[in-house]
Amino acid sequence: MSNYEPIAGISLERYAELGAEVSHTQDTDEQARIVESLGVSRQSWEAAVQGWTARMQDMSDMGQIATRYMSLYQAAVNQKQGTVEVSFEDWACMEAAIQVFGIQGMLGHYGIDQGTWTQIAGHWTQQLSTDPMRYGMQRNNIHQQESARLRAGGQPKPVNIQRSAPAAQPQAAAPQASYQPPPQPAAPAGLAVGGRVAVQWADGNHYAGTISELNDNQANVSFPNGQQMWVERRWLSPA
Repeated sequence: MSNYEPIAGISLERYAELGAEVSHTQDTDEQARIVESLGVSRQSWEAAVQGWTARMQDMSDMGQIATRYMSLYQAAVNQKQGTVEVSFEDWACMEAAIQVFGIQGMLGHYGIDQGTWTQIAGHWTQQLSTDPMRYGMQRNNIHQQESARLRAGGQPKPVNIQRSAPAAQPQAAAPQASYQPPPQPAAPAGLAVGGRVAVQWADGNHYAGTISELNDNQANVSFPNGQQMWVERRWLSPA
């Protein structure tokens, strides 16, 4: 079974979308109410959380699932809430404030909530994974200097938080008597090992790749940067 097989009917893409919907709360009961309003049972959600978390923590995966999830999650959160950006240096200073004052102390000082911090940290954590040697050393140096300054009685460094509004959503149609899930796109014909494809991504863009393996529902796609990912066939089109 592929590591990207859906868990309790919830694909990694759908799990990221649901994660964005509940990003503002850690209350499991509230999370369950939110996902149930979106047509996902509490039992399925809890199974997905447990299962996808375990797969992301599997060292044999080399972080591929976690990296893909963060990209999908970040795109979903930005689509829902708009983007929140700070510089790399400001992010590292905010992390240093957490080391000294705790997460709630940092959030309170900067007047942001957990969801906003998740967006900020998610972006730079993803960037860090692309070039750990460059960003890791710089991050550690800022942590050491800023945390020492704060412990000596200094105040948290002012940061520049830039926000943009979420993308406009189309107006919803009048509710029907009963909910019917939208039709899923059919898996395209003509896919074959070695074939070139365009992969529709969560950010709305299409990325070129080559199919290296196929099964009934998914294709293992190799991208020009050397990365390989299992992608549901319905998100592929011959290139």
